[in-house]
Amino acid sequence: MTIAFEEFIETADLVKEYTDTDNNYSETLSEYPQDLGKGSILNVELRNGFYLTIEDYQVHNDVIISYPESQHPLGFYFQLSGGIHCQRYGLNYAGDSIYPVVV
Repeated sequence: MTIAFEEFIETADLVKEYTDTDNNYSETLSEYPQDLGKGSILNVELRNGFYLTIEDYQVHNDVIISYPESQHPLGFYFQLSGGIHCQRYGLNYAGDSIYPVVV
């Protein structure tokens, strides 16, 4: 199954949201879309432009999420178990280890 990132976010159920405007900090906890799998996604904006996303989920079937083009100077992706095929920033990754991405 292929799904656009925007549609993926719309189908995720927001569980909790917290914002501290004085310190430029915010976090949202969402439930992974039940049609695709089960689990949760925690998005934390540690400060303006600096994000941490923690995803803990298991999909029912293979899922392809189509991300829009974006300009990120640095990104790290890793997983604790399972396999992944990632095609972002013009680079391809496959396997089950750590993927540093420098753009």
